[in-house]
Amino acid sequence: GTTAGMGSAFGTNMDQAALLSQDGSAPKRFDLDGFLMKINPATGAFVGRDKFDSTTSTFTNTHSYRVESFPNQDDIVTGMCSTPLRQVGTQTKMRYIYVVGSTSGELPALVDGVRDKDFLSKLADQEGSDGMEAFLFKIDLDTMDPVWTVQLGAFFPRMNIKGDAYGYGCAVSPLGDEVFFTGIVKGSSVVTDFSSSDAGGNEANGGTDIFVASYTAEDGTRNFLRQVGSKRDDFPSKGNGGIATDRLGNAILTGDTRGSIMRKRDVSEYKYGHSSNIAASDVFIMSFESKTGLHADILDDGVPALVHNIAPAPAPSVDLSPFPAPFPAPLPSPAISSEGGSPENNGATIFGTVVISLFLATTFIAMIGMAFRARKKSLQRKRENAKDINLVGRRKNPWNHPVIDTFEDMDIMGEYFS
Repeated sequence: GTTAGMGSAFGTNMDQAALLSQDGSAPKRFDLDGFLMKINPATGAFVGRDKFDSTTSTFTNTHSYRVESFPNQDDIVTGMCSTPLRQVGTQTKMRYIYVVGSTSGELPALVDGVRDKDFLSKLADQEGSDGMEAFLFKIDLDTMDPVWTVQLGAFFPRMNIKGDAYGYGCAVSPLGDEVFFTGIVKGSSVVTDFSSSDAGGNEANGGTDIFVASYTAEDGTRNFLRQVGSKRDDFPSKGNGGIATDRLGNAILTGDTRGSIMRKRDVSEYKYGHSSNIAASDVFIMSFESKTGLHADILDDGVPALVHNIAPAPAPSVDLSPFPAPFPAPLPSPAISSEGGSPENNGATIFGTVVISLFLATTFIAMIGMAFRARKKSLQRKRENAKDINLVGRRKNPWNHPVIDTFEDMDIMGEYFS
């Protein structure tokens, strides 16, 4: 969760809380921090204890953890995830979990190679805002210490201004070796981890976009970072950030869009909504290949992209190129044209379809009739053969055969001697 308070339940002890209160009154905090706590489901008591550290002669909290960056900076937790439970067999101990949220500061245990100082120095903050960044970190449940942390921000390449990114959810692959991370970037900005050579190859699509990232669970190494969206606003689903995994470890993303994702929207649809340039919202589902992030093409409906007007910063112009070219998308599937033809062509097509259907139906009926007649002849031949065999048997074994006592036997004998 997130709190402005203090205490052992929120990852602090009373000695730390007392530092914020000079007159002995309740401590006050004006910025938000995230927290994690371990609770016994049977008793509701904390799981863990204050562990004594002999090197510092202090007690260490092992039942909760406070997510905090810098003073007066907000750190908000929005979700967490862990390795899926096994469907069969004995469950393994859950040693680690992954926590998602947003921060306006910088969290501890950042992985190497991100937040390049030269890159960041060339970007100006938005006026009146420090900018929010999405975070994902891995925490050891035994010690309640972070193992590694990654942060994703956003920027406007042409204006050299930092944007806002928000973390929504995460999901772990069935084998526990890959962690997927989702969130949004706002205002037609581009997602990045501010590394000196950002390999994402992303670009703004228009409005609010969704990002999907993948990291190696062991050390937080980035596998891929994708920014997807239409020319309008797009959001991941509520509840775990709309991210899940299939049994093969691929990422499954669900969300909603006012643009064209997995369906080409007609311009006439934009008469709905709050204004003429907003369409009714669609839901969508996409899959991203494990380790690579490859996915199907995003459609283009031809509608101008939604761009938020942001005043340029007074910072000097900076050339952040060259950025890698966008990642290769899979070959598009064959598409069926939605453009209608002339009335004459449509009529001819319908007539031809009817003629072919009638021909196929007639052929099928004729084949059934032929099969029925062949079956009837076969049964007749079998009955005649049975009569001959029965009669020959009576003649060869007159003493061992029973007396003729049925009309059928009498008919057979009559036919033989006639």
